[in-house]
Amino acid sequence: MIKKIKKFFRNCPLTSGIWCRLSDARLRRIRSDVLQKNGVQTVKAVQEILSETGEFFFFDMGTLLGIVREGRLLKHDMDIDIAVVVSCEEEKMALRDALVSRGCDIRFSYSMDGFGIVEESYMKNEIKFDINYYITEGDESVCYLMFKDPDRQYGENELSVVKLSVPAISELDKKDFNGIDINVPKNAEEYLAARYGENWRIPDKGYIYWKGPSTSPTDYLGYKISY
Repeated sequence: MIKKIKKFFRNCPLTSGIWCRLSDARLRRIRSDVLQKNGVQTVKAVQEILSETGEFFFFDMGTLLGIVREGRLLKHDMDIDIAVVVSCEEEKMALRDALVSRGCDIRFSYSMDGFGIVEESYMKNEIKFDINYYITEGDESVCYLMFKDPDRQYGENELSVVKLSVPAISELDKKDFNGIDINVPKNAEEYLAARYGENWRIPDKGYIYWKGPSTSPTDYLGYKISY
């Protein structure tokens, strides 16, 4: 009986939208709970795995914000963000092989025409971690972020794209996080001010990652591939 009721609400045109929102909220809550439970060990595992590859990488975005500002992973966060500075597609493929061979499951990749893969998502310890591929353009470090504009229609697997530009990250530092030395940008506070605004030390519940002060819209379309 319960399954039939759930199916009715899920498929009924009058209630399907509400059902999807409730389901999304439940999924976000579950992912946040898992991150709080297994986040520290996953940060440690990812730090160790990426260190073995010799790549230039650092913990990024919301993960970096939580660690620097609050000394912990943000309570509302659902995944771990990592930046890797690369120079070619072959380097990305070699990193993918290294991650998979070390027990990370690839789930998604995001690509753009003319740019190749710009982001990939993996699972480790039931936690998703995203790798954003950065390139250096002059005195800036640049990556591309994808999102779905609720006011726009898309083809299958299509996404909108913004360009993220921050002061060039050329040096790394180590920061203690629960007894783990992890990679962060040497200019971490300058980076966070560029990424989240000068008030980055104050939590902002209304923050939208594709509308941050360091992002600019593009005319590109991104494409999501599931594995």
